[in-house]
Amino acid sequence: MQIEEIHKLLDRFYKGETSLDEEKRLSDFFRQEVVPKSLEEDRRVFLSFYDQNVPIPSDLEQRISALIDSFDDDRKMKSERTGMRRLLSPFLVVAASVLLVFGIRFFVQSDNPKPALMADTYQNPNDAYRATMHALQLFSDNFEKGMQPIEKAAVHVEKTQKIIHQTIYTKQ
Repeated sequence: MQIEEIHKLLDRFYKGETSLDEEKRLSDFFRQEVVPKSLEEDRRVFLSFYDQNVPIPSDLEQRISALIDSFDDDRKMKSERTGMRRLLSPFLVVAASVLLVFGIRFFVQSDNPKPALMADTYQNPNDAYRATMHALQLFSDNFEKGMQPIEKAAVHVEKTQKIIHQTIYTKQ
């Protein structure tokens, strides 16, 4: 088999376009003792796909049986827990109801006035307006400072995307 034909088959193989017959031809080629150095890496990769010598542990059957038994034990424990829940459920409902009644009673009886969440900090509307404008100007300045590095980064991202796009579509 010629090297050019092998390269074409490998390209098709990595794209997932080969038939079983073509894959067998590749497998036969890579199982030869002498392979060109340019294909040595492909040989290791290809043979690792088709290595059929997978050792089976001698205690595999025992381990699977133990795992199945543990699933049965877990199922039994869950059913026991469900039985306990059924016994305790009426007591839990009564306890939750009592706590709810005491909670509502405590909430209704509390006479502590709550502080206002929003309170006026300025008596004069003009002072409030000036303070608001100053705060908005500070926010605008800081926001503008934060946007400058983002805009620079966006330019770099666009350049990188163009390079990646060119690389991808020129190789196809």
